Amino acid sequence: MDTGIPAAGRGSRLGELTAERPKGLVDVAGRPLLAHVFETAVEAGADALVVIVGYEAAQIVDRFGDAFAGVPITYVHQRERLGLGHAVLQAEPHVDGTRREAGRPAVDARHDRVLRASRGRLSRVCATSTVGRA
Repeated sequence: MDTGIPAAGRGSRLGELTAERPKGLVDVAGRPLLAHVFETAVEAGADALVVIVGYEAAQIVDRFGDAFAGVPITYVHQRERLGLGHAVLQAEPHVDGTRREAGRPAVDARHDRVLRASRGRLSRVCATSTVGRA
């Protein structure tokens, strides 16, 4: 399954953490946020990652290159940040055409795998995080 991952926003609510880097590269439990997202997608069965980038895109491309854990990454540039819906539309031409119906990308309904992978990932991140601990 192709997995679209929006990562174009600046992350302005994160303040100084994103002054010079995209929010996807902010460290969470010792690793960039996007590393956790990519790992969850791979655990859920992704065979291709389509990452929509914008703010400081080159930093994300430089950090992750053309594959994550053997899964190929395609980067799509959202030149104008016009919201999440617009970002997803930017990825449409890069989604595997065999999953299209009526000219639109089909949604993989195996959300249960994403939820199982997310719960496992969240448990591991929380167990190793020191944020908020005295």
